[in-house]
Amino acid sequence: MEIFTEHLFSWSILTLILAYLVYTSIVIKEENLSYIENAKQINLQNYSFLVPSWWKNNKKTEDELTFIRSDQNYDWKSFFKIYEFNDEDLLEFYAERLKELTIFLDEKDSIVLDDQHLRYKFKNISPNKIVHIESMGTENSERRIYLSSYIIQIENKIILANSLSSVLNGMLEGPYFEQVVYSLEKIKN
Repeated sequence: MEIFTEHLFSWSILTLILAYLVYTSIVIKEENLSYIENAKQINLQNYSFLVPSWWKNNKKTEDELTFIRSDQNYDWKSFFKIYEFNDEDLLEFYAERLKELTIFLDEKDSIVLDDQHLRYKFKNISPNKIVHIESMGTENSERRIYLSSYIIQIENKIILANSLSSVLNGMLEGPYFEQVVYSLEKIKN
């Protein structure tokens, strides 16, 4: 008992830190559960997505949406863009888009999944082809990044969905980004 009374201040600090960690884990768990309940439907051309309420629409054009996280200030963004499909190979198409963004991936560390691993995750659409790429890389020849991308061909369109972040922040929004992509739905006319 003496050890507790002699180091009361240290034990108090430790107790506060543990209480904060428990609180943080509860908040994270609740955030995951509340995503679906509070999701916003966002439209892009003839498609819609269910987007977390804490994502802020940073840019919107006729064929592109960009999001940042509005309640935190960390290095992450996602963008969704629709292109016309011109019968090209999806990986070659993706390589060209990366050049436009001045992103160079670490090919040896890249994970590439194709149709057979992904098709069942899409409940509301039936894509012609799907490729999912996760990799680390370099943006603008100076900044290390984590990139998760989906290249989805539906009829005569390609939807390119990217989640771009610093290496450590990729794991924070990654699961929500994937849920947004899998919520893709064609708007019925």
